[in-house]
Amino acid sequence: NALFQLYDSIISLEKNKAFAEFDAKFKTEQKDKEIAQQQLEIAKQKNSINQWVFGSIAALLLALGVFQWFSSKQKRKKVAVEAELQKEQEINELRSKFLGNIAHEIRTPLTLITGNLDLALENFEKGSKAKKNIEVALENSKRVTQDANEILELLKFEKSKVTIEKETVELDKVLKRIVYAFKSLADIKQIEITYTSNLQNEDSYKIDIEKTEKIINNLMSNAIKHSPSNSVIRVISSIENNTLAVEVVDKGAGIHFNEQEKIFERFYQSKSSETIGGIGIGLSLSRELANLLSGTLHVKSETNKGSTFILTLPIEKAYVKNKKAINQKSDSVASKSEEKEQSIKENSFKNASILIVEDNPQMASYLKEILGQDFKCTVAFDGEEALNKLETESFDLITSDIMMPKLNGFQLRERINQSETLKSIPFILISAKTLEEDKIKGFMLGIDDYIVKPFNKNELLARVKNLLSNKRDREQWKINNSDLISDTTSADEKLLKQLETTVIENLSNEDFSVKELAQSANYSQRQLTRIIKQYTGLTPVKFILEIRLQKAYQLLKHQTYFTLSEVRYDVGISSSPYFNKKFKERYGINPSQMIP
Repeated sequence: NALFQLYDSIISLEKNKAFAEFDAKFKTEQKDKEIAQQQLEIAKQKNSINQWVFGSIAALLLALGVFQWFSSKQKRKKVAVEAELQKEQEINELRSKFLGNIAHEIRTPLTLITGNLDLALENFEKGSKAKKNIEVALENSKRVTQDANEILELLKFEKSKVTIEKETVELDKVLKRIVYAFKSLADIKQIEITYTSNLQNEDSYKIDIEKTEKIINNLMSNAIKHSPSNSVIRVISSIENNTLAVEVVDKGAGIHFNEQEKIFERFYQSKSSETIGGIGIGLSLSRELANLLSGTLHVKSETNKGSTFILTLPIEKAYVKNKKAINQKSDSVASKSEEKEQSIKENSFKNASILIVEDNPQMASYLKEILGQDFKCTVAFDGEEALNKLETESFDLITSDIMMPKLNGFQLRERINQSETLKSIPFILISAKTLEEDKIKGFMLGIDDYIVKPFNKNELLARVKNLLSNKRDREQWKINNSDLISDTTSADEKLLKQLETTVIENLSNEDFSVKELAQSANYSQRQLTRIIKQYTGLTPVKFILEIRLQKAYQLLKHQTYFTLSEVRYDVGISSSPYFNKKFKERYGINPSQMIP
């Protein structure tokens, strides 16, 4: 028993020891778990703190970035506003300078106009002196008109309304004519003009001669203006690699190198007292015209040694038929029967009634004085008054200004178009507005003619008589041929436009006939006569002549050719007496008066 008790005690001790070890191991493991859990919690807390710290830093950086962006935006906005204000201030300064330049520039010619007209009145009994005074006044009025045209041309550029219109011309002759047109002006200052060229005299080129002439005119005018007396202005033209170069060389005061690009800026006025003058847009406009024509305009100059302005333009040679007349028409073309017919026409509208719509009392009085010698004239001082008079009186023709109070000229025409009885009255717009868009707008509204101020009184009279004559012929034809009147107005008017295009395409062909015109439209000559007579009052022969004369007028107005014979051949009229007679009948002036 004692042995078994001892054995049990040993077993019990071992169990207790094992249990104690197990218990200790368990407690150790539990403690390790607790320590690991605490470490995990600590790690989580640290991670959370780090995330918060990093988040805060990120938020702070974002806030800082937003602040900087906003601040930068505000700065940019401020800079932009300041730049805009600076630009507006510069524009205002340019406008002020521009208006000042205009006031300064027109003061001299206006003084010469009014002064010489006063002298003309004083010298009225001394014919030659009065004539000289009037010539000086007219010359200076042209100068003011030229400045006004430059401003209007500038407006065309701003409205992107300028287009290239190339014509075929004998270039050397035209350039020579442009240059030597300044001879009388140069003679006043005892300046000699020389012109040299490597162009062949008879060679023809396609070029926008009207815009080219404007550029050269400006260069020549400036050269004379800034050249001393008893000096020489040289003009050199040449063509190389399909490029025309025109150099205008003067011996003036020259241009400082700091100003050689600035002079092409709008409204710029040189600080040099020797070069003060002008309204500051001539050279700017000239460069813009050169750029439009894909050319260049620049200057080479040295102070006290003169300046050389160089214009370059791409050029295209044109090959045209020989324009020599094959058969000269005899002077008997203008037969006695024609003269008798013209006399009958003159008397047929002697008592015609004309409504003059003009808001300027002096201009209205001037128009009434011109037209009142041959016609009965009534004046309305705005479009609204004109409509009131049209309701109570009948008129054979209307002349109207564009810019008027209440109803302007365009609005007046629109209102007239609403009346079937009034819209057939011949309507002439007489305006100072020279923009092509205004002319197009007028013709789209159905006006019959557009005359730009200032105008020649004989030309106004001729155009008025021409319209009255056509109106009378249309009315007479309708009375005599009421059964032939067509109702297909739009189709006939479209055909009329086609006929006009056909005539223009055959303009230089002197032998182009009514038969060929009818064949081109697939009409009989009788049908052709009916349509042309109904809408124009003209016979087909006179319809062709009218288009020839209109083209001749445009060529002379733009001074496309050097001589009248070139103009005549271009429009298909070889007889000089016949051309002169018909041109004067149509426009009231001799064609030679339009050549400087």
